[in-house]
Amino acid sequence: MLQGLDAVAAMGILAGGAVVGYGLREAGHPARSIRWSVPIPALPPHLEGFTILHLTDLHGRALDADRKAMVEVAEDGVDAVVMTGDVLSRGDLAAGRSAVELVADLARTAPLFYCPGNHDYAPDGSVAPGADLRAAGATVLVDGNAPGPRGTVFVGVGDPQTYRDDLDEALRDLPPGFPLVLAHSPTIFPRVARRGLPLMLAGHTHGGQGRIPGIGTVWVPGQRGLFPEYDRGIFRRNGSVLVLSSGIGTSGPPFRYFVPPEFLIVTLHRVEDDIRGV
Repeated sequence: MLQGLDAVAAMGILAGGAVVGYGLREAGHPARSIRWSVPIPALPPHLEGFTILHLTDLHGRALDADRKAMVEVAEDGVDAVVMTGDVLSRGDLAAGRSAVELVADLARTAPLFYCPGNHDYAPDGSVAPGADLRAAGATVLVDGNAPGPRGTVFVGVGDPQTYRDDLDEALRDLPPGFPLVLAHSPTIFPRVARRGLPLMLAGHTHGGQGRIPGIGTVWVPGQRGLFPEYDRGIFRRNGSVLVLSSGIGTSGPPFRYFVPPEFLIVTLHRVEDDIRGV
């Protein structure tokens, strides 16, 4: 019979085991599909209903269930697929092969645009999966832009988390069209908003990989202090909109707490009024 401190220690071990088990279990679940309807001030009428499949932070993961669900969504009809970085984990192309192969499946269904995350860079500074993603049919955007469907222009920057982004270069020789900015980290959103760019999609935060119910995310990398401004969701600043996903994989401890793996189906809608945030 356990008594005193022995009983307390045993209860602590059991509680700790339960916490670790829950985090592992949630991180290992198939990614859930989340549909977000995003109002965009002055969206051109011809882009009403424009739909984007947004994937981020695979970190080499491509479960069969994830793959099947993503391809089914894309085949049902999306205008574009975007991947906002960290396809790999620590630049390991061999371990991330299944995630890279997923791109080929998706690129057959819709135009696919990719920008790199901090884990996608090789030691020599190159984008490790870049050539393979191009071969699979992706448009790789590293401080560059490319025309998209229905009069859109996709603008992709290098990784902001490791200071590889150059927004000026990404916007150089921008063709006419509705610009959609892709960045791995949300930290450049204030700069995007100052430029008057209407929409940005990002990841990197993993939603903190853990949230306290009723309180929120305590910490995410790349943002100072506790309870960061950008964790997961839709954010607005001066008429610009940020769509921020908590992504699919994990980095560091393979845990998720109340932030299950996800991919987004983002549908744009026109609003006449200028929605402004702080």
